[in-house]
Amino acid sequence: MNSKKRRKREKKCYIFSGLPPFCCQTNALLGHGIRLEVNFLVSRDSLIHCARMRAWAFKWPVKVYWRLWLVVVAVSLVLRFTVFLGANSNRLFALAAAYAIVTWLSVIVLNSVEGRTLMSYLRTHHHAKWEWLTYAPGLGPGMHNSFRSLPWLYSADDLGDPVVASMKKRQRGFLRWALTVFFSYIIIMPVLLGL
Repeated sequence: MNSKKRRKREKKCYIFSGLPPFCCQTNALLGHGIRLEVNFLVSRDSLIHCARMRAWAFKWPVKVYWRLWLVVVAVSLVLRFTVFLGANSNRLFALAAAYAIVTWLSVIVLNSVEGRTLMSYLRTHHHAKWEWLTYAPGLGPGMHNSFRSLPWLYSADDLGDPVVASMKKRQRGFLRWALTVFFSYIIIMPVLLGL
């Protein structure tokens, strides 16, 4: 494919979606709830290029989660040692509860979004694997089965699909972040409570 044409198509993708120009598929809202979907996959080479670039693109939101969580921790600690310095136990408990609610609700919501991304892609593109991963005895496929999905997530099996490999890597990074937030309560909560 002509590189000038490719740049032009990627530029259109960027204009429609506001996403970086390596996106192969884009959506744009055109007002009144009408969604425009544009697919720029025109050759096998561009598909491979897109899959490789998506592997890079999947990393950045997890970094954003880390940074936002560190900002919340820093703000909570600054509040604890400035505004709440010498405060009674009820006010310290309110600060610790606010920190816990903000961070844990974020983890719950983001876990729901992140978990569904990989499984919906598998359901669409690798249905047999999705059925095996989500099968629960007595209930059939479509359930959440961590006994199958977690070992598969940490295995080398990427089904020969570079998008699956990048999504698995992203999911592992997200789980690392969620577990760090959870285990950090052991250190942060006593400090916020003034123990």
